Amino acid sequence: MRTSRSLTLSPLSLSTLILMLCAPAVAQPTSDKRLTPADVEKIAGVTGVKTVARMSQSGAGGDLNFASGDGKMLLMVNFGDDQLYRKAREQKEMTISGKTYPMELFAHAVSGLGDEAFAAPPGKDQYVLYVRRGSQAISVSTYYGSPGAGMKPRLTEAQLKEAAAVILSRW
Repeated sequence: MRTSRSLTLSPLSLSTLILMLCAPAVAQPTSDKRLTPADVEKIAGVTGVKTVARMSQSGAGGDLNFASGDGKMLLMVNFGDDQLYRKAREQKEMTISGKTYPMELFAHAVSGLGDEAFAAPPGKDQYVLYVRRGSQAISVSTYYGSPGAGMKPRLTEAQLKEAAAVILSRW
């Protein structure tokens, strides 16, 4: 006659088990041939660039995320369909918690990328490029440097354009 045993885990043991099983999936950055750390190093003129898994650190919300050797976020890329581009291009305001704020993204058209492209946001510095090619689109964004660096975007619009061109050549 067989007897069955049940396994009982305390809430702490269960939480630890869940973390052990899920952490590797969250913490492992993925490599992507469309844009590699070596590409970003060349474009940015820095060394030690590494990929960062989505949501594994503050600011890493893209499909591809890159940090410089010091661990600070440098570049983020999102892939989508043409609606990614169109929604950004047509956006004039944003509603947050029931309150509407002006939030236009279009700063100026950018030539030489895909079927159409634009830099965002309006103002002194643009730190995002939106590009559409056919029914696909990408956004390529950089981050601001530290206050001691004059609070400028870490990459220039020309560098963002170069990153987008690399992606489009491999997509």
